[in-house]
Amino acid sequence: MRNKIVNFYIDFRAKFIRLRDSIFGDTNYKKFIIISDSRTGSTLVNNMLNFHPKIIAKGEVFRELNSKSSGQVWKELFSNYPKRIKYVGIKLFYHHPLKGDKGVWDLVERDRSIVIIHLVRKNILRSLVSKKIGLKTKQWTENVNSTETIDAENKKIELSPEECESYFEEIKAYQEKTDSMFSKHKLIPLTYEDLAKDRRKVINGLYRALGLDRFERDSELKKQNPEPLEDLILNYQELKNHFYGSKWEIYFNGEQQ
Repeated sequence: MRNKIVNFYIDFRAKFIRLRDSIFGDTNYKKFIIISDSRTGSTLVNNMLNFHPKIIAKGEVFRELNSKSSGQVWKELFSNYPKRIKYVGIKLFYHHPLKGDKGVWDLVERDRSIVIIHLVRKNILRSLVSKKIGLKTKQWTENVNSTETIDAENKKIELSPEECESYFEEIKAYQEKTDSMFSKHKLIPLTYEDLAKDRRKVINGLYRALGLDRFERDSELKKQNPEPLEDLILNYQELKNHFYGSKWEIYFNGEQQ
């Protein structure tokens, strides 16, 4: 009974806020899109942007369209918001939507007033390893206050050279296509590696690039797989030998991010 009351209250409050904003809000804000792959720090960036009192960051709105068109979701998303809001945006992964209408990419490309935040992970191998570990452990985010940790032994995964090379080629192509497609937009490049080194500095720099004052609230999300790659990949040496002398060799040079 208590859960029903709580859910009713949450639903009522959400509807009230939408009604209030539709009456008293406006669309006098700018749009931004965080374009990235998964396991690149996109949740951290989205959360920290959303902390700012003048930003609304909606997350992966276009992951599932639920039988709607991209245009319908877009219209619902970029509706009226409180007048204090200066930016409204989302996360858009390279492969979103997972199925259905892909028209969101045309909508973003055509509107050059949209700010593009292109977030990449320079070590693409790290991204692949993080995905595989997430699939194995079912743990996709971790809080700094969490008491539940998974040791490296239970994280270990195995990768084939073919799987790695296919993934490297795919993500590199997506990264290059994004920079080319949105070259005439205001494009702000971010890297996972810089976030891992000093995320407060990176996010405050992002606020400045958006023309907003800094805001000091920090996220409680933490890096999940800090161990060396050789402690996470069962056949690490095999892969390192396979890619020696190739353009992907750099991912096996001991970089720890």
